[in-house]
Amino acid sequence: MTTLAMTRNAMQYTDDEAWDLVSARDRAADGTFVYAVRTTGVYCRPSCPSRRARRENVTFYGQPADAERAGFRPCRRCQPSSHAPDLVARVREMLEREEQAPSLEALAAQLGVSAGHLQRTFRAATGLSPRAYAERLRSERLRRSLQHGTTVSRAIFDAGFGSASQAYSTATRHLGMTPGTYRRGGAGLDIRYAFGDSSLGRVLVAWTARGVCAVYPGPDDAALERALAEEFPNATRLAAPESPAVREGSPVMMRWSPTFSVSLATPCAPSWPPAPHSADHRCAAPLSSLA
Repeated sequence: MTTLAMTRNAMQYTDDEAWDLVSARDRAADGTFVYAVRTTGVYCRPSCPSRRARRENVTFYGQPADAERAGFRPCRRCQPSSHAPDLVARVREMLEREEQAPSLEALAAQLGVSAGHLQRTFRAATGLSPRAYAERLRSERLRRSLQHGTTVSRAIFDAGFGSASQAYSTATRHLGMTPGTYRRGGAGLDIRYAFGDSSLGRVLVAWTARGVCAVYPGPDDAALERALAEEFPNATRLAAPESPAVREGSPVMMRWSPTFSVSLATPCAPSWPPAPHSADHRCAAPLSSLA
């Protein structure tokens, strides 16, 4: 009788025992193994409600990554690879700890999963690839350093950028302005902003011609406007009409901030920035710059 080694709770299942759990659609077994069906090329959770496959066409694997390495794809119905919040949390912790982010392959090897599985799972949970998440973190480190009055060159080095050109290319996209302009409190810039609602309360999104420069959750609109004024005291700040993009789950919410990317993860397809129907929107940033 073939034995299937399980990693969770050091348990051991035989193939016959695993099949009994699949036959019973036992939800308690979810996360302890997956089963793959050769005739469909799909792998599933033990509790998957899909029509039961013939026993001779079923193979068992200890982890989703094992099934993917064998050439199977996750079932769209039971989504066996989407139960990995611990995996996402571990990736975030690793990226937040390292100034120079490991490659996707290195992360996957350290976590014992395939690179493809890691990429799909992380993107589904955060709206970002691990690489884009790491870029965002470096840009946020640069932002904090500039806020404390650090020189631009020193802030670029401390944030973990490999060169000034890399910092200006990456950080300008995330800051909505060059690092030098950010250090000067947005001097010479027009910043548009709009309000919306989220599960965290009211939210303000601000943008320049180069992209989003701030996303704040807060108790009320007045507090949010004060926060914007504190961060960009030397910019011209102009209120814009509320937009569907300033809404929980929008690409702006999911992609701009690592904090929002996990907290507000319900997809939608808004229009951003607001349609340029007046002169007040002549500096609105294109959607491609907000990702």
